[in-house]
Amino acid sequence: MRNWIVVIAVCAGLAGVAAAQEARTTLVVTRPATIGLDQPTADAFADLVRGEIARRPNYAVVATSLTPPEVCGEAACAAMVAQQTQAQLGVAFSMSKLGGKVIIRVTVADQTGRVLLADRVSAANPEDLDPLSVRVATAVATGQAIGDTITVSTVTEEEAKEPRRRKALLTSGIRLGGGMPMAGSFGGAGPFAHIGVFSLYELGAFAPIVEGDVDWTPGSNDVDFARLGLGIGARIFPDKEADTGWYFGAGFGYRFLAVVEGGDSDAESGMGVYAGVGAVFMRTADLHVIADLRYDVDLFELEPRDGNERSHAVMASLGFSYSKGLKGFFR
Repeated sequence: MRNWIVVIAVCAGLAGVAAAQEARTTLVVTRPATIGLDQPTADAFADLVRGEIARRPNYAVVATSLTPPEVCGEAACAAMVAQQTQAQLGVAFSMSKLGGKVIIRVTVADQTGRVLLADRVSAANPEDLDPLSVRVATAVATGQAIGDTITVSTVTEEEAKEPRRRKALLTSGIRLGGGMPMAGSFGGAGPFAHIGVFSLYELGAFAPIVEGDVDWTPGSNDVDFARLGLGIGARIFPDKEADTGWYFGAGFGYRFLAVVEGGDSDAESGMGVYAGVGAVFMRTADLHVIADLRYDVDLFELEPRDGNERSHAVMASLGFSYSKGLKGFFR
């Protein structure tokens, strides 16, 4: 009776081993194709990846001696090598050297040529290939992106570098122009002059701006006014790469307004807003020329006169800004 129990146990064990073998995915790692990188280094990387995948119990890796010696860097030849070696999956590498950097492109395909994984990663130098081999093997085995397989011990020198960031361009300048009150606002005043200073901080398609403005009616008129303002705003460039960049602009700030009519005067202060369009010429140069057209509204009220209580106007100006600030204009 005991002999029969032993026989049954052995058969069950063998059946379990056979089932486990059948459940394993057979995979072949092809010989890498190279551009500018010596073949022995690429072969060593492929061997490292092969060894890492072989350590996983759910994968059976075709031995190096049974792998065709031809180089393979694409899905089509990975599928062909998988057919030749009767593997379910083929892994292809394309390894290129650009300066001191090694760029690795990884492709996993089945026998039909269907791509299951296509990814790339960079190594700062050949020494980075050792930790990368672990991560590439993990990506091949799990289907994860290589970037998601990073661990504390597999951070590469390339990833440890400080990321490069595009520098923003800060320009400061002055603008001159004028405006026309609308609907009898500003106490019924006529056209007025405008001067302003500003700093524009360009961040691609978006540019915040800090600005100070003075508006006044030149000469002697029946109604005169003066307005001081300090505010912030933004410019949005639909085409962030254009040398002549059209923009949509808006902003808000605090204003102080004084109106004199005959012997009467009124002064108020409060918030104001504007919106408009414009263009920045020579954006790729240190010196910018800026044309601006806006509709400006004070949100506070003057005492009722013949005109509108809230002051609003159409304004136009031409400005010049320089990357070295206002001092650059006078050097």
